Amino acid sequence: MSTINPIEQLNHELADKLLEEAEHDPQSAYRGKFIGIANGQVVFASDDWEEVSRQLPQAEPDAYKRHFIQIGCDGRQVYTLKSFPGPSKHKREPPILNAIQQLNRELGDKLQTAAQRNELP
Repeated sequence: MSTINPIEQLNHELADKLLEEAEHDPQSAYRGKFIGIANGQVVFASDDWEEVSRQLPQAEPDAYKRHFIQIGCDGRQVYTLKSFPGPSKHKREPPILNAIQQLNRELGDKLQTAAQRNELP
């Protein structure tokens, strides 16, 4: 049976809280962002995953004390970029989508919405 340390638990709980916020608040500052969490606090949120991936280890060198997620633009999808096993209320998607896959997904979502509204050119 694996155990989770208290810092990991705080990081998972904060990730869950951020997802809840993004799901229920269209104006959430975290929608569509890459988020670096360390020691139970958001230390970076950016549109640029490389920036967060560079800055997060500087904020917390111990990988067991940091968490790196992306919350989707719709607030419903979460991609765990760097994490360790632990409890979570939300099912995490497999590893991140690369930038092109993400753009394709967003375009597909827009096309699907337009098709449902009969607004396709």
